[in-house]
Amino acid sequence: MQAIVIGLAVFVLVALSFVLFAHLMTRRSARMRERLERYTSTPAPGASTTPADTSSDRLPTVSKFLSNKGLTETLMLEISRAGLSWRPSEYVVMIAVFTLAPIFLGLVLHVNPAMAVLAGVIGFCIPVGALKMNQARRLKAFNDQIADALSLISSSLRSGYSFMRAMQVVSTEMPAPISEEFGRVIDECNVGVPTEDALSHLVARMHSYDMELVVTAVNIQIQLGGNLAEILDTIAETIRERVRINGEIAALTADGRLSGVILIALPIFLTLVIQFIAPQYLAPLLTRTVGHYMLIGAGASMIFGALVIRKMLQIDF
Repeated sequence: MQAIVIGLAVFVLVALSFVLFAHLMTRRSARMRERLERYTSTPAPGASTTPADTSSDRLPTVSKFLSNKGLTETLMLEISRAGLSWRPSEYVVMIAVFTLAPIFLGLVLHVNPAMAVLAGVIGFCIPVGALKMNQARRLKAFNDQIADALSLISSSLRSGYSFMRAMQVVSTEMPAPISEEFGRVIDECNVGVPTEDALSHLVARMHSYDMELVVTAVNIQIQLGGNLAEILDTIAETIRERVRINGEIAALTADGRLSGVILIALPIFLTLVIQFIAPQYLAPLLTRTVGHYMLIGAGASMIFGALVIRKMLQIDF
């Protein structure tokens, strides 16, 4: 009987997680109000906004709770940086499912509480880490496209286009993510948002130093005038030089990154090999409480070492 209950619990939790994840990955905005909200609900830091519309929200209770705690705008900004179409309530529920499901399964299966909590922490890190990875990948792709976008805008300005028309050329001619972000700026301007504010929203979403330079130059040109095309060409050349230096740094630190990967992966690989060849050798670590704490300590030490190596290889200029 106990096996049947455990099997049903596992099936329900796995099915719920799969359905929720599939729903979040494939959901599309179906109403014009949601499309407008997407363009106007990610203000720059310090800007005030009206509460988001929840008429089509499938989790209105969670949305209301997040709104009362002042977390809606922050979560929407984080999700927007990753280029995803999730609602903050859906993201929070997904984190809760991935965190609580392993803990519940651990308690049902009478696993050591420390291991159940560790599994919950790992489950919590899965959606959060996925969001951060999407943000980093999208930001890198965006930064790699800025120089080409500036050259295109500069050429458009010299041919007689206005700045907004030049941005529209970028949004139609260049690939994502820069086309999506510039298109969002144009859409914000079309619904009445001032150009300076729309560009500030772009900087807040992408959190890009290079884009901040561009927006500062454009705002100065809007207020004081000047040869914007020449300024953008200078910034584009500076960005290309930064990209070149970044490539050289990446090549020089490649051996350090590879050493870090090997040092992190080697203990895990050897553990799996030993567990497959001689399961009884690692039995004390898996069956005794002190072994569980030793595994937790080893995992924490590995994470700390990875962070130290990562910090050593980071070079800011």
